[in-house]
Amino acid sequence: MRNNILILGLTLLFVFSGCAVNKPKGGKVEVGNAVARSEKKTLLSELEENKILYSTFNGKAKTKLEINDKTFNATLNLRIKHEEAIWISVTAFLGIEVARILITPDRIKILNRLQSEYIDKPFDYIYNFTSKELGFNEIEALLVGNTMELVFNPQVDFYHTSEGYEAQGNNTDLEFFMQFGADFRLSQNTFTQESINQSLTSSYGDFQNIMNQSIPRNIQLDIKGEKLELNAVMDYNNVNLNEELSLPFQIPASFKQKI
Repeated sequence: MRNNILILGLTLLFVFSGCAVNKPKGGKVEVGNAVARSEKKTLLSELEENKILYSTFNGKAKTKLEINDKTFNATLNLRIKHEEAIWISVTAFLGIEVARILITPDRIKILNRLQSEYIDKPFDYIYNFTSKELGFNEIEALLVGNTMELVFNPQVDFYHTSEGYEAQGNNTDLEFFMQFGADFRLSQNTFTQESINQSLTSSYGDFQNIMNQSIPRNIQLDIKGEKLELNAVMDYNNVNLNEELSLPFQIPASFKQKI
């Protein structure tokens, strides 16, 4: 269990809530057909308009975790200051905190309370576990269900699907697929990196209206690699935007640094 908590902390580093919309005008389309150039411009505009906007994000989620062959339940508290910091607290055992994580664009810190250890590394440390193409902003978007900037690259192709649209592209050796509904809400991301035999899928559903924005209540993350298989199902029962937030993170003097 102790090792699982540490793995969870590291995994959450690269994983780990609407308004009316107007559909692009056009004639009948066939599933699988590429989106026409004129329609793509309108589609990109709609995706931009339907991004989740916030200065701060505060969510609490009941979470079921499967790590390799172990399964346990936890509560995830997620606080974000947009483009500044991601703070995560994981509680289990009758509400006892077992791990705390603080990610900023330049550093990563993890407290493992079960083993009285901590990690304090430059942000580049994250690239031991994930692609260099997924930076701080991509991790933030992944955790709240927002459309990533990757999709706005002119080289990304769009196709019609039975549910809406799919974006397909690559960045160096990272291939990605992003699926959107006809309402332009993000429903799924898929990232694959064959060079390290790793894949990550994130799915979003059960959308709720918060401050006139469509936020997913349910987020599922599925990670597969050579040494790790993780599935996390997060059900948010409380999400607030644009509130004053504190991100407390103090390393106890008795904790040992993990090298």
